[in-house]
Amino acid sequence: MQPAQVTTMRKGDFARLRQVSAARVSQWIKEGKIYGEAIVGTGLDARINAEVANSQLGATLDITQSVAQTRPSLDPALPPLSDAARRTQDARAEQAEIEARRSRRRELEEMGIYVRADATSREWSRTLAQLLSGLEELIPMLGDAIAAECHADAKAATVVLRREVRAWRERQMLAALEVVAAEPELIEDAAIDA
Repeated sequence: MQPAQVTTMRKGDFARLRQVSAARVSQWIKEGKIYGEAIVGTGLDARINAEVANSQLGATLDITQSVAQTRPSLDPALPPLSDAARRTQDARAEQAEIEARRSRRRELEEMGIYVRADATSREWSRTLAQLLSGLEELIPMLGDAIAAECHADAKAATVVLRREVRAWRERQMLAALEVVAAEPELIEDAAIDA
């Protein structure tokens, strides 16, 4: 009994079979997604055992990544896709793109580059409230210090300080509201206005 003959193909042929670029096949090899028995030969003469390589890729490729990287076949021997098949292929590609963007946003968020505006706003509001509360606690201490230094009434100094700090806070709040009112509600609005 003779050993079974292994059928191999060039990387470019395997790429067309998988509907990806030849560079993608080389990348799969480099990443170790195609390995061992799937590669017959070395260097430029290396060929792909399609049966083994397809089996390895089935176990190692992320399906959304695979769909997103699939390109339409230009092989004239294959029948053209029906409208329904084309719509299905387009929908899968769009879904894969959405998932890729979602994944990228999660990655950026984990890196601290992307932040959720609502969480940041809540944290900033909490920090600002603590700061203003601390300022209110500081006013009587400042009034006592000014009174001691200037030989004035501590209660009167505290009243003046409290009034001036509150007037300053009011001016700051009005200025901030003007800035917010001038900003577009959504980032996309700013892009449209530009």
